Amino acid sequence: MAWNPSPEVQVARDAAEAIRGVTKAEQIDMCIVTWIDNDSRAGYASYGRTPVLCGMARRVADVAYEAINDSEKFDAICHAVIRGDASATDGSGIDFDGLEAEVVGKLRLLKASLAAEMDKTTRKLIVRDLVLPAAELLARFCACVNVEEEVKP
Repeated sequence: MAWNPSPEVQVARDAAEAIRGVTKAEQIDMCIVTWIDNDSRAGYASYGRTPVLCGMARRVADVAYEAINDSEKFDAICHAVIRGDASATDGSGIDFDGLEAEVVGKLRLLKASLAAEMDKTTRKLIVRDLVLPAAELLARFCACVNVEEEVKP
């Protein structure tokens, strides 16, 4: 890549090197680091091994960043989950009602989108790129939360 001395790019460059070491990859072509601070501000840094890859990484990062910031509920979700160290460690700062409403609303939108008329190619793309990844995350969440009913003697 053309040398960029900014501290943010250095973070992405360092992350790419660390990931290369962990994965034993010969090289990492692109790396994007996103962050959210305790005031729910988001940012990113991108790195590409060559000038072309650097431009591609920047475009991907721009799209991801715009998607985060276009979410009407983004701030509410961040605040529901992260409300400072004191409340984050004991769970008292989590707005479960807000989180539940957001998840149920998104599930209903997903269900409605699959009920809509569309061609086979569009449906395959929606299922592959949206439904299956979302269902996998939801299944992983469900597998982590095990609630056992109290057995009465």
